[in-house]
Amino acid sequence: QSMTQSAIQMGQEFGRSVTEVAQAQAEFGRLYKTTSEINELTRASLLGANVMDNSTPAQVSKSLTTIMTAMKINASDSVSILDSMNEIKCVSPYIVICK
Repeated sequence: QSMTQSAIQMGQEFGRSVTEVAQAQAEFGRLYKTTSEINELTRASLLGANVMDNSTPAQVSKSLTTIMTAMKINASDSVSILDSMNEIKCVSPYIVICK
């Protein structure tokens, strides 16, 4: 499946535009080379954008890549990072995530 086809499918699945999905894919494509990793991380960023208020998939993908690079975390752990980010955001009104 091509990246474009993946973007269309994920956009429909998560209620996002193909452009938003492609921007997230491009962010992950800078660090990851396999289509499966890029799509796995893109799915995580779309999920995060839908869960976190006022966050775009591109903002979530930038936050994820920063955290994953700094902490040397695998792509398969991306959803657990989102859980932590969302928990922090819900607990403290003074911490801004993905802005």
